[in-house]
Amino acid sequence: PQGEVTAVPMRVDLVNESRGILVCGESFGGKTALIRRNLRRTSAIGIWDGEGNGKAFHIRLPLEATLKGLATEIAKQTGYQVAPRLRTTEVWEIALHPLAQRGITILWIDEVHHLLGGKEAVEVRQRPKSLMQGDKALALIVSGIPALDAHIRQDRETERRFVARV
Repeated sequence: PQGEVTAVPMRVDLVNESRGILVCGESFGGKTALIRRNLRRTSAIGIWDGEGNGKAFHIRLPLEATLKGLATEIAKQTGYQVAPRLRTTEVWEIALHPLAQRGITILWIDEVHHLLGGKEAVEVRQRPKSLMQGDKALALIVSGIPALDAHIRQDRETERRFVARV
């Protein structure tokens, strides 16, 4: 209300959902550097460094990424092990728990376009919705190449949750 930047996700009053930022551009266009610089410079936010500092958690996806693999890596980086036999939704529940415990309110997923080539296309569009809903809703920063923006636009419910496009 006073116009100061905080790490508390903005919520839409009636549905209590957070919002996200979609950052798309060509490869080597400076997306990652732009986001990292702004998160680090904002003293109320910062990037979590594994020691409890920062309210933003950054994860960069490899080429062979899957939604389950993404959640598994988030859990691993926050000190949790995940049994391989668990379903994707169960792994996400495990992955989000330590983020909430550590007061992390922003999830930055970099190179999200690596998820587009697999059989999970619909789930890739729907997962952001679930991450931005509920009492532990996160603010999302999603970055990738222009194909990611086109992919997100295919789902109106997901698209409207991203209040800014860069």
